[in-house]
Amino acid sequence: MDMSKLNSLPKEDIVKMAELCHLDTTRSTAHLVKELTTIFKQVEEKKNRYTRISQLGAKGKEGTVFLVANRTGAQYAMKTFASTKSDRNLEKEAVLLGKAAEFHISPPLIEYDLHDNFIVMEKLEGNLFDYLRDHKGKMPTRMQKEMIDIFKTLDRIQIFHADPNPLNFMFDAKGKLKIIDFGFAKAIDDKLAREHDTREVNMRFMPLGFLLKMRDLVPPTNFPYLLKHVAEEDQVHVLNIAPPPPNPPVSSSSKTTKSIKRKVVIAKEPTKDKARESTKDKARESTKDKTKESTKDKTKESTKDKTKQSTKDRAKESTKDKTKESTKTKEKKTRKARSKKV
Repeated sequence: MDMSKLNSLPKEDIVKMAELCHLDTTRSTAHLVKELTTIFKQVEEKKNRYTRISQLGAKGKEGTVFLVANRTGAQYAMKTFASTKSDRNLEKEAVLLGKAAEFHISPPLIEYDLHDNFIVMEKLEGNLFDYLRDHKGKMPTRMQKEMIDIFKTLDRIQIFHADPNPLNFMFDAKGKLKIIDFGFAKAIDDKLAREHDTREVNMRFMPLGFLLKMRDLVPPTNFPYLLKHVAEEDQVHVLNIAPPPPNPPVSSSSKTTKSIKRKVVIAKEPTKDKARESTKDKARESTKDKTKESTKDKTKESTKDKTKQSTKDRAKESTKDKTKESTKTKEKKTRKARSKKV
């Protein structure tokens, strides 16, 4: 706006502009013109602090994203909105993006402007849709895990993103997956939790929603890790994935017989082992007892034999002694008899 034209405007127009800028309209017209000029200059400086370089991606329903540079040359992504976007919704989107960025699942929020309707965030490198198109629908398990981690984090910080479009997943400079565009997002409150019977609404709906978005281009079976986090009934009835074939039926009698055999085998083996062990122990004990008994008997027999032998030896000695004594006595008598005769 040409500030020099303010002085030429009717007083009524200047007063209306002052009211819109929440200025004191009781002040003089000259004072109001001076204050309005200062405000308009600040707005122009703020508006021109970013230079648009190019458009990023296609124009969306709510707005367009541009690659911009500030006065120092640093580059960012600026999402601009139509004038119909309410201040309340724009601020809500910016605040939720900033909260997600604190947990490293979204690009850092630089600033947002409710007057000029834009959000400025860190620039990302590319989106998941283009990646899948260039790689024939193949998504590494690492990326699938990163996506699930994003959903789990959103549940933990109580934000339901509600828009699993592959264009809303982008890569940072290190190739890590991030989520953007919180235009449909909302806080997970008690009402939402009751409505879906869970507070983990991202894990309940986002993997399924992403696979549905991609189904026309890539079969869901190309994303096995994501598929593991989708309920089996949703896989069958929503994604139209055929359920796995049932196991071949096994007759109940066969099951019972096998079960009984297993139980019998399990029950008998320990019994046999115990019986064998017990028999061995008894045999060992019996052998020990017999050996002890035999040793005792032999000791007794040996003692008896020694005693008998000793007795016999004593008897023989005694007999010899008696015989000698008797012989000596006879010899003495004979000598005395001869002496007398002489």
